[in-house]
Amino acid sequence: NVGIGTIVGSAVFNILVIIALSAAASKQSLLIDWRPLTRDCLFYIASILAMTGFMADGEIGWVESLLLVVIYALYIAFMTRNQDIFRWVDRK
Repeated sequence: NVGIGTIVGSAVFNILVIIALSAAASKQSLLIDWRPLTRDCLFYIASILAMTGFMADGEIGWVESLLLVVIYALYIAFMTRNQDIFRWVDRK
C-alpha cells in the first residue's frame, strides 16, 4: 500500500530531520533521552498496526475510527502523566 508507506516514511523522515536540524542548530552537544523516543515509537507502531489491520477490508468504519481516536486519547493521557511514568521507569 502506497498510503501506509507514505505515512510511515513521512513520519520517520520528520523525526530524523527534526533531530538532525536541532543538533546542527545547537552550539553544544545534545543529549537525547531514550525514553521520549521509545514512548513515541511504541505509540506510533501501535497506531500504524491498528490502522493497517483496520484497512485490511478496504474501509474504515465508525468503530474502527473510534478505536484510532482511543489510541490517540491514550497517548494524550500518557503525556499528562509523562514525568511520573519516567520517574517510575528510572526506579526500575
